[in-house]
Amino acid sequence: AGFKLDSNETAKSTGVTLWHGSTPLAKYIMMNSTEYLKDRNVLELGAGLGLVGIVAHCLGAKQTVLTDGDTNTLKKMRENVKHNFDNGDEDTKNTIS
Repeated sequence: AGFKLDSNETAKSTGVTLWHGSTPLAKYIMMNSTEYLKDRNVLELGAGLGLVGIVAHCLGAKQTVLTDGDTNTLKKMRENVKHNFDNGDEDTKNTIS
């Protein structure tokens, strides 16, 4: 039993694949970021791979915290955050966790 991925693999968690609502939500945030995100703290519960939280951080969120309950998902999320922010910027290390 598990969740069938687009690659026809089966995973025990839905978090290790990009949630279909992530892209439209990220686009909505991009279109409305100044109104909702500027200097605000963002907590994303069940962030999965982290797309929405990463976008929120890039668009001006003061602090972004991404969470998920699955160990494999957290590993993939951390890889995505590192891939997007691994530039040695101390400010980024302190504001997205």
